[in-house]
Amino acid sequence: MGCRLFKSEMLQRCLLALVGVMLTPTPARPQGRVDVAFELLRATVTVNEPVFVRFSVDNGLQQGVLLDLGYNRTGNFDLVVVGPDGLATPAPPVEAGGVHRAGKAYAPPGGSFNETLLISERYQFTRAGTYRLKMRFSGPMGTDSGPVTVPPAQELTLGVSPRDPKRLEEVCETLLKSASGTSNYEKLREAAVALSYVTDAVAVRYLGDLLAKHNSVSEVAIEGLVRIGNPEALQTLTANLNTPDPNLRMKIQFGIEEIKTGVHSRVMD
Repeated sequence: MGCRLFKSEMLQRCLLALVGVMLTPTPARPQGRVDVAFELLRATVTVNEPVFVRFSVDNGLQQGVLLDLGYNRTGNFDLVVVGPDGLATPAPPVEAGGVHRAGKAYAPPGGSFNETLLISERYQFTRAGTYRLKMRFSGPMGTDSGPVTVPPAQELTLGVSPRDPKRLEEVCETLLKSASGTSNYEKLREAAVALSYVTDAVAVRYLGDLLAKHNSVSEVAIEGLVRIGNPEALQTLTANLNTPDPNLRMKIQFGIEEIKTGVHSRVMD
């Protein structure tokens, strides 16, 4: 009898706990304010692997929030990287030139806006260790009623493990598939740019595939090969000089010249 009472009491407690969970409200968006946050997509990467940060704006206001991300949707972000040696390095903005995206963005009333930032465009993580990324949105942000206060810098901790060729191959394969599997030019270019910043010998054959099969982002593939700059990258560019496209052939020639002499600051403008 006592056992049955004990079991009945335990069942009752479990049911009450379940009801409590069901009745607990889900977290709501911040009412009456705008929250800005940065988050690493992967808190641990390997040397030469691209690093991504998600920038998010949660709008708890009853008005839409307009913001300007700056040149190529990256210009209005301040970034300081503190390396494993403790030295702080302000990361310069992405160099202007070539194809770029408009920086205007919008978070609807009660909604949110997200943008993925490729940090490797501004800083190369070539040594293993623990890094601290201090990030701040420095652009204008506001509603029809006036400006919205931009929060101070946020600090993220990134662990960089020693170089792992297998992991780098997986990353390159995923990015190449993303580029090849979409008809959306913006998504194609995003994947191509990320692949071009895998500054490792492993990436050469993937960038070669990108160059051969996706003429619309050929300059991105060439710039990636130039960044690597090893004999295999030079051989890959040379092998593509037989293209019937004179414009592409000129870009490749500039890339070859950059690897051989370093006289060109950019493959193309």
